Amino acid sequence: MGLNSDKKWKYFLFFLGFLIVAITLLYSNFLVRKLAIEERNKVELWAKAIKKKSELVAYTQTLFKELSNEEKKKVELWSTATRKIISQSGSIDYSFLLKVISDNTTVPVILAKANGEIISHRNLDKELSKDKHWLADQLKEFKGQKPPIVIPLFNQEKQYLYYKDSKLFSELKIVFEDLMQSFISEIALNSANVPTIFYNHSLDSLIAYGNLSETAMLDSTFVRKEIRQMQSENLPIEIQLDADQKQVIYYKDSSLLRQLKYFPVIQILVFALFILFAYWLFSSFKASEQNRIWAGMAKETAHQLGTPISSLIAWNEHLEGKIEDSIRAEIQKDTDRLNVVAQRFSKIGSDPQMVKVNIGALVDELSVYFKKRIPRTIELDVLKLNSELEINANATLLEWAIENIIKNAIDCLDGKGKIDIRLHELSDKVTIEIQDTGKGIDQKNLQSVFQTGFTTKQRGWGIGLALTKRIVEQYHKGKVYVKSSKLNIGTTFAIELPKV
Repeated sequence: MGLNSDKKWKYFLFFLGFLIVAITLLYSNFLVRKLAIEERNKVELWAKAIKKKSELVAYTQTLFKELSNEEKKKVELWSTATRKIISQSGSIDYSFLLKVISDNTTVPVILAKANGEIISHRNLDKELSKDKHWLADQLKEFKGQKPPIVIPLFNQEKQYLYYKDSKLFSELKIVFEDLMQSFISEIALNSANVPTIFYNHSLDSLIAYGNLSETAMLDSTFVRKEIRQMQSENLPIEIQLDADQKQVIYYKDSSLLRQLKYFPVIQILVFALFILFAYWLFSSFKASEQNRIWAGMAKETAHQLGTPISSLIAWNEHLEGKIEDSIRAEIQKDTDRLNVVAQRFSKIGSDPQMVKVNIGALVDELSVYFKKRIPRTIELDVLKLNSELEINANATLLEWAIENIIKNAIDCLDGKGKIDIRLHELSDKVTIEIQDTGKGIDQKNLQSVFQTGFTTKQRGWGIGLALTKRIVEQYHKGKVYVKSSKLNIGTTFAIELPKV
């Protein structure tokens, strides 16, 4: 009953532990999903802000193109006015043309001949323009920036009007480029703190990246792998910085979120290890306590048996000549047997003395003892191939261990059947097999037969086989187990002991 109660408690604790683990796992997953949703919302919000800024950037770029076109038109109008004045046609309104030329106060222009000789200039630094070498350098710079406007003259001669962006336009352009760089940096180093890759739409030009290894990004294989992974996790965000082409932002979950996904598993493993350690510690304390109780009870039993055994020995001597010698001999055998039992109990809890023991002779003595005390309907046979097998053992305890298995076999026979004891010799060990033709052991109980308190008898304590296991494995460094068992056919126990 005690063992069944322990099992119920174990099952209850196991169920309770499983319930705690399940609740922890579910709650952790809930937190991970919640964080994932919040992070995704942050990314989406950030993406919307990026799109708004990209629209602003696109509008600014369009505005700059219009400003550039306006400045070009202004220069072309200026060149037309200049050509009209040079043509000296009498019907020309010179006041209007001179006003057109004078109104150009922003766009730097240089008028030069075909051979590069500078005719005039406007909107250049007054002091620096006095230096002809500086003017020549400016002309080279103008030529490298924009194509000139050709002014045809008489006799197929031509003059060339060179110009560049105005100072205001250049300053605005610098501001625009700073804005673009800031915009790209914000995409790469985003507030959502997620790994990002900023590519053009055709995936042939990397614009920027963020929260990724600089060394790894030099490997094109790594980049392609990252993009595929990002595409599998999240839909890319398309933005348009100019009218010519689109750009794409790829991103994936942050390292924090990925770690949180595995956190429940790690948490469960740590919890399981803690439970296993606590269970092992509790079992060790319990086993240690049981050992102390067993040892105390055994020694007390041996002590209590000492007085009546001594008295029985004295009474047996006193009966000499008063009763038949055969009766006194049997009384002496039982007294000796009680003395052996007392010795067994006295050795529990202490280190037994190991000596060379002839295992065949020990088994023979046991069989002779039992044959006189079992029903005639039970057959007990011993088979040993080598009668000189020796092992290091404590004869008193080992005899007790084998006796417990034989008693268990006798109980399973219900007064009729057969018990075979076989000794096998291997290279490094001796095996003792005890086979009966009893009712067998249910498969579900095979793992419990050696546990303290397990019994199928109504009046049993479940101690005998537990003692056998302790004697064989702890004291003799051997092994005891159920080799085979079938219901209504029989059971075979095996004891393995190291040879001398």
